[in-house]
Amino acid sequence: MFYVSSSSENLRLGKEYWGKGIATNALREFLKHVTIRPLYARAAKDNAGSLKVLKIRCLLR
Repeated sequence: MFYVSSSSENLRLGKEYWGKGIATNALREFLKHVTIRPLYARAAKDNAGSLKVLKIRCLLR
């Protein structure tokens, strides 16, 4: 299961896709094409996987 919302760019992956680098790759590609800065991102504080993608893998702070 893979969702992207057009109202505000949201990404949701079904559990069967977790831990495979899909969100990391999607975010990296998104950042290549969207050049608006500053760019803000958020994740639920209890969503360790999403926080890891944002903070560590894609170097957002």
